[in-house]
Amino acid sequence: MKKILIVDDDALGVEILKKRLEVNNYETIFVSNSKEALEKVKTERPNLILLDLILPDEDGSEVCKILKTDSQTKSIPLLILTVKREVEAKLQGLEAGADDYLTKPYDHRELLARIRVLLRRKKEEEKLIEREKLISFERSAEKIARAINNPLQRISERIEFLLAIVEEGKAPLNFLDLLVDSLKVMREEAHQIKENLKMEKG
Repeated sequence: MKKILIVDDDALGVEILKKRLEVNNYETIFVSNSKEALEKVKTERPNLILLDLILPDEDGSEVCKILKTDSQTKSIPLLILTVKREVEAKLQGLEAGADDYLTKPYDHRELLARIRVLLRRKKEEEKLIEREKLISFERSAEKIARAINNPLQRISERIEFLLAIVEEGKAPLNFLDLLVDSLKVMREEAHQIKENLKMEKG
């Protein structure tokens, strides 16, 4: 069940709104001032916020601005519900970061439709972020695999060369020198793997 935080000091209007939302399977939380709103957003983590611009302790647009500049809350859809009908008030709310704006009195069917749109948009954004994370992870994994596989291939070739000499029983007089040289090469390749991994992590 999606959780909606209502920030409004109109108790009667909020009671009607809560019933409408709860009938449509939304869980509601109600606060009447900005201080409580900022606290509840952090503790309750609502899926959407309905915010009035006219609050007893602070202008709603300031609350909106705080929420939309906080990395922990900026992605929560925020819809302003207010009696302020002036274009300036609407612009102020949208410029503060609000995702939508609806003036009172409003049709509850329109409000519910706007809520569904905002929640659907949020879901699509979350899917896109997850896809981008997956793509980034896959690319990193490919880079790490290349950083390891190339030196490992050279080490494998060197080992195969030495084994072939031993198995054929044709070890040259300088075989010990070849063995020492090969071990040095393999040591360098192992060091290269380590350096490649550091670069990828960095």
